[in-house]
Amino acid sequence: MDQKKTKELLYNTVVFAAGGFGSKILNYFLIPLYTIYLSTAEYGTADLLTSTVSMIMPLLSLCMGHAILRFVLGKTENRQTALLLVFAITLGGLIVLFLLYPFLNRVSEYQGYAWYLPLLFFVSALHTILGSYCKAIEKNKTLAFDGILASVSQTVLSLLFIAVWKLGVDGYLSALLISRLISVLYFVITCRIWREFSGKPTFHKQVAKEMVQFSTPLIPGDLSWWVIQMSDRYMLVFLCGAAINGLYSMAYKIPGIFNIIVSVFTASFSITAIKEYENGEEKNGKLDGSYLALVYRKYLMITFLAVSALVLLTRPIASVFFKKDFYAAWIYVPLLLCAFTIGNLQAFYESIVMGLKKTRLCFFATFGGAIINVILNLILIPRYSAYGAAIATAISYLAVYIIKVIGCIKYVEMNHHFGMITASLFLVLLISTLYMQGKLITDCVCVLLFGVLILLYWKEIVETFKYLYCAIRNLARKSME
Repeated sequence: MDQKKTKELLYNTVVFAAGGFGSKILNYFLIPLYTIYLSTAEYGTADLLTSTVSMIMPLLSLCMGHAILRFVLGKTENRQTALLLVFAITLGGLIVLFLLYPFLNRVSEYQGYAWYLPLLFFVSALHTILGSYCKAIEKNKTLAFDGILASVSQTVLSLLFIAVWKLGVDGYLSALLISRLISVLYFVITCRIWREFSGKPTFHKQVAKEMVQFSTPLIPGDLSWWVIQMSDRYMLVFLCGAAINGLYSMAYKIPGIFNIIVSVFTASFSITAIKEYENGEEKNGKLDGSYLALVYRKYLMITFLAVSALVLLTRPIASVFFKKDFYAAWIYVPLLLCAFTIGNLQAFYESIVMGLKKTRLCFFATFGGAIINVILNLILIPRYSAYGAAIATAISYLAVYIIKVIGCIKYVEMNHHFGMITASLFLVLLISTLYMQGKLITDCVCVLLFGVLILLYWKEIVETFKYLYCAIRNLARKSME
């Protein structure tokens, strides 16, 4: 492997991990708070509101978070234009939502809480955009610390609003809103945003046009992601009730641990993928993906071993974090972990596609997955409730993954490790299905299958530990000199 590229990727991963793990783990201490002080119906309502914000984000922010990373990374001259464009778009989205407030407040599920929607959109959009800007100017330590800052502020505010003042859904949403606002102010101060406008404002129309052209195909793509990830919750609310949605939404928390591990890597790999495209070589008329394939193999090891371990720890984790009626949510977790596994396979290709600037491929992949998800939700949820929602999510993720792989084969020459992936997915699905039985004998079989998975990736495990050992040894030697 290219030592320089690997060191940069490893450094960025460690930096993001330092902020990501600490901050996200803090959020897990809030789970018992929610399950003690909120009913399943209240949590379902709060989750529905935050899901709505996720839905309107790509539409009203025009997915500028993606564009600002792609067009500012390594291009100092584009900074002012990019910031002016995204601030204007975000402000426009805020105005639109305030104009729609009277209509939103008439929706029974939003009544009394609709005023949070424009404010949560505004601070969430700014937080995403400024976070991408921070990554683009390669202030990764600043971005990592924001994760800790946001989590600490949300934890403290949630304790105050929910546990002390008993504000319920209002307390949940207010804590989220204020913590995001604190993060936005932190980015403005640490990245010194005002310095970009200290001189005469310059706006390059061509750069702005290219950014819009880049991000526009991502809007329906991101909306499709929302459909895949969130539409099942809406359908559960209307078909099965807010209480079932509360359980299902809580079940998402344990796969979220797995997502932390993978998202830390993809955050750093997105930078590597862009640089690989800008500076990469060709092979057989395509981008030489030899280095990408080597990284992918390690990525597969981390993905499948992490998700299998989490499946085996589902009930112990649920017993610690899920209180009262929420403990029943553990039964949905293994299936959701399978879905997240496939989702994170496609996330690797997402970074490559962004580097290639083939955003239309993202649109076709996610739009196809969204259609499949809606159809399967309509068929499976009435019959199997939340189980059906989890199955629909897994199949739609698989569709997205297949389409992106087919697209990348056209542009990138690399080994996609299909045999390894097929065997690994089969083992993870088998472990999850057996674990859901809740019996000692099936749990023992799951442990044996986990051992088989370890043997499958034994070469990668040994190579990774050797590399880490050499890196630590060299670092120790340098510190002693």
